[in-house]
Amino acid sequence: MRWDGTKERFNMDATGKGLNKLDDEHYKQWPFPISEAEIQVEDYLKSLSAREELSVFLSIRGSCQTENGLLGDSLMSFIQAYRCVPTWYGNEVLMSHARARLAQPVIQVQQPMPVNPAIPADPNPMPQQIRPRNPFRTP
Repeated sequence: MRWDGTKERFNMDATGKGLNKLDDEHYKQWPFPISEAEIQVEDYLKSLSAREELSVFLSIRGSCQTENGLLGDSLMSFIQAYRCVPTWYGNEVLMSHARARLAQPVIQVQQPMPVNPAIPADPNPMPQQIRPRNPFRTP
């Protein structure tokens, strides 16, 4: 987190015990060194606007959706992130990678699961509900 006040500016880390106040010089070296050029190009070490925060959230959401196989949903999240901040190079990269993944054919190979006859199948107490299909969700 970052505080930009009228008289002071500092970074806060609350992931450990208590609260650590660290300056920009610390983050120029940790967790890996970054150059001044990278700081300018990638917009590091600056406070985010509301649109930029939303873009970061949508990018993280898209990454989670990708990991869960929801490629169509992830593409939509990356598109929205890009629309929020089209000047961020990372947004363009994530969106183009998601489009490329969706363009690739999906091959599903089903392996028969071994069935142990000594273990009865679990009953499903919940009836299957029919939900409208999302046209952007991958099968």
